[in-house]
Amino acid sequence: MTEKFDKRKFYKKNRKMILYLVCGGLTTAVNFAGFWVFAEVGKLSVGSASVWAWGLAVLFAYVVNRVLVFQSENDSWEALLREAAAFAGARIFSGIFEVGMMVFLADFLRFPVWWAKILIGIAVVVLNFAASKRIIFCRHGQRGGESYEKKVPC
Repeated sequence: MTEKFDKRKFYKKNRKMILYLVCGGLTTAVNFAGFWVFAEVGKLSVGSASVWAWGLAVLFAYVVNRVLVFQSENDSWEALLREAAAFAGARIFSGIFEVGMMVFLADFLRFPVWWAKILIGIAVVVLNFAASKRIIFCRHGQRGGESYEKKVPC
C-alpha cells in the first residue's frame, strides 16, 4: 500500500532547497527590475546597467539566503564580512563559469543558445546552492580556521 503524501514532512526535509528556489526567483525579479531602473530610468548603457543590476541581485540574494534559507548565526562583523565575501566570490565564480560555458557551448560547439542557457542555468543554480550550503553558510565543524559553537549538519 502506498503512503499518503505528507506536505509538512516533505517541506521539513526539503526546506532549504524550496526556499532557495523561491528566493532565486525573487533574485531574478530584482535583477530584471534593477536592470530596467538602471537602463531605462537611469539611462545607463546595457553593460553598465547589467553590472549594477547583477550587483543589486547578488546583494539581495545574500540577504535572503543568509536570513531565510540558511539562517546564518554569524554575528560578528568579521564573520559577517567573511561570509559576504565568500558569497560574492562564489557568485563571481559561477558568473564566470556561466559566461565561459555559454561561449563554449553556443559559439564553439554550436549548441542551440537557449538550450545551452537552460542547461547552464541549472548547473549554476546547483553550484550556487552547493557553495552556499556546504561552504558559505555551513556551521558544521570548522571552516576558515574558525570553530563554530553550534554544531548542526550542513
